[in-house]
Amino acid sequence: MIFGHLTTQISPIEHSELTAEALWKNCTSPNPHTTRDFPSTPQIIGRAIPYRLWKPEFKPSAEALSVVQVCHSWHDLGLEFLYHTVVFSTKSHSDILRVILAPPNGRGRFVRRVRIGHSAQIPPDDLQPVLNYCPNIEDFEAHELYPSKQLFSSFATLASQSSILHCFFSNRCPSPLWRSTLINLSLLTNLQTLHVVGVASLDTVPAVLPHLSVLVLKFDDSSRHYYRCVSEWTLPSLRVLVCQWITAHGLHDLCEAFAQTVEFLEVIHYDFWYSRPNTLEMPMLRHLVVDLLLPSEHLARFNISRHFHYLPSLTTVHINNLDRALKRTNVAIVASAVEPGVTTLALESQLAPQLQTIYVGAKLEDIAGGALERCFATNAAVGLVLRGRDGIWKVAGDGKLMLAEPVTA
Repeated sequence: MIFGHLTTQISPIEHSELTAEALWKNCTSPNPHTTRDFPSTPQIIGRAIPYRLWKPEFKPSAEALSVVQVCHSWHDLGLEFLYHTVVFSTKSHSDILRVILAPPNGRGRFVRRVRIGHSAQIPPDDLQPVLNYCPNIEDFEAHELYPSKQLFSSFATLASQSSILHCFFSNRCPSPLWRSTLINLSLLTNLQTLHVVGVASLDTVPAVLPHLSVLVLKFDDSSRHYYRCVSEWTLPSLRVLVCQWITAHGLHDLCEAFAQTVEFLEVIHYDFWYSRPNTLEMPMLRHLVVDLLLPSEHLARFNISRHFHYLPSLTTVHINNLDRALKRTNVAIVASAVEPGVTTLALESQLAPQLQTIYVGAKLEDIAGGALERCFATNAAVGLVLRGRDGIWKVAGDGKLMLAEPVTA
């Protein structure tokens, strides 16, 4: 019973049984039980980028440690659970793990999850031999500032057993030589979740990932063209797509490539929306999340109709970061920036005939009493429900906001 409980606590999430919204929350929401040794908002080229955990159900092995201390018999049986998750936090810790995981003890075969913290300060060349002792890794995650792309040769070796299910890696590297090395993600044949962070071009061959359901791409200004390379991948099971610092054409290429499967799309800090490519139909898209970009001169680029002409399954739209925009930008500017997106989604426009709720990243009480009211409370938005942090409102037939449901604390 006890070992069965441990197995339940540390078993991976079954992606096939989760909705697209649940998958999105799993790849973007931090877990209060997860210990982190790095800041929540790392700086990339002077810009704060919210760090989001792609594998939040990770739990420390305190219970497994207690179990293996019961007696010698339980110790031998519990080693599999004790070494299920390995976290590289310091150089000295890495030296200890190098000895413990290496043959002849062979405890590396128990490792299923690997985490590399921000303070590890372990060169990839020193870490790679340790990973070679762990042929059954299922989850790999490194801090965004760690050049984990250099470890991909180890992943390729491990991938021969198709063990890796979830992977988070960055292409950061102080040496210019890494750019000449192509990576072949297709070796990870059972990969379900991929989270890539990049600050420069990432050289890959076209990937075929038949089981990938969640793809998170976070790149800075100098690597935007990489989104077009990703659109050439074969991802028949992709359901959740998250992209950051993306151009209009890059977003168009991704949506066109994966329109038949993507159910949840999040766009973080998009840019260059002046162009208007041919609009698309995404028949499976149910949830759309748009994080507005600061400073204010970029706000006016938000307009869903620039990319889509028909979203028959869309039920919810999230418009985030309004609070931050209102703190730094004139209210009238924010209202005029958001208004085209809301009116485009009006029920009679038939762009999204199934749309039910718009989630607003601000206090609805402030919206109802301020300049943003004219943005949402229009005849075009009649029938839509607005949900914010502290209120739930519905646009009435007279163009006024009314309380749709009791507000809970």
